[in-house]
Amino acid sequence: MKKPGGNEMGAAPLHQGGIVQLANGDWWGFSMLDLKSIGRTTALSPVSWHDGWPYFGLPGNLGRTPRTWFKPDVGVATAPRAPYARSDDFSGATLQPVWQWNHEPVPDRWSLAEKPGALRLHALPAADFLWARNTLTQRVTGPVSSATVTVDASGLRPGDIAGLGLLNMPAAWLGVVRDADGMVLRWHDQHGDRQVDVPLRAPLVHLRASGDYDADEARFSFSVDGRRFEQIGAPVRLPYQLKTWGTRYALFAYGTGGAAGGHADFDDFRVHEPLADRSRNIPLGEVVTWPISATAPVRACIRWASCSRCRPTRRRRPERVRTSASTIVVRAGSRSRLWTAAAS
Repeated sequence: MKKPGGNEMGAAPLHQGGIVQLANGDWWGFSMLDLKSIGRTTALSPVSWHDGWPYFGLPGNLGRTPRTWFKPDVGVATAPRAPYARSDDFSGATLQPVWQWNHEPVPDRWSLAEKPGALRLHALPAADFLWARNTLTQRVTGPVSSATVTVDASGLRPGDIAGLGLLNMPAAWLGVVRDADGMVLRWHDQHGDRQVDVPLRAPLVHLRASGDYDADEARFSFSVDGRRFEQIGAPVRLPYQLKTWGTRYALFAYGTGGAAGGHADFDDFRVHEPLADRSRNIPLGEVVTWPISATAPVRACIRWASCSRCRPTRRRRPERVRTSASTIVVRAGSRSRLWTAAAS
């Protein structure tokens, strides 16, 4: 057995999994994946055999799981679906299954019934955000996503803080701080102990955290009308580490006065995932242009199983596409089809 190539360490590591052979003969692997600031997830990967050994990945790039690939052919048509409803208006009698408390919750210090249609968190004493109890979290989603929530801070008492955080180490948050003089909106980044305060004229504010989790970076913004959002603070770095196992959106309320405080109401939590639909990453049925020549780009019809003009092989899943100055070779299984590229 040999190393799959010189790039095996320049990637997120796969570990703790196994492989299985399907009824049609295909091999697939299932494993855990440390996916940067998103954290520890699971991964499904095509498996290729080489010199009698199974490798996660495709021929020519062994050891690397494709970012996007075809689903396993299990002989049954299954439509893709989201495993969870991530947005929540808190109008139900129970929390959505996607939510997780940051620890065993204090049951009488949060409620969906005290203010119907909102999540009420009572402020419990804590030294800082990471130690706040009854913090409600869900994992961030990648490669990019944002979470927006409406916070009514009118029930806070002096010394209380409530808002939207990124639960990670280092952590960051954007929240309403109540003191003896009134309320301010505060952005805080644990890395460097940085903070920015903005005067807050009304207790109702819309908070947003937007992340590029491939780049391990996020930013916060806020709005007083729910339409126009203004960035606050600097970009926040989100490293992967083995304490929180990735980054989580977090709704929190805690008091710094050493005793139980007031409360904050959270409503209309919305997660936006602009790249959730990856079905167009592989252009089945499309005409694709390769800019092989600056004067004559080439076009090819990518219809692996249905194009009567091109008549490619019947196997639906291509293993690789190779181009040269005037041709495109699509290899599928043990057979290949040579197409002469036409100038567009």
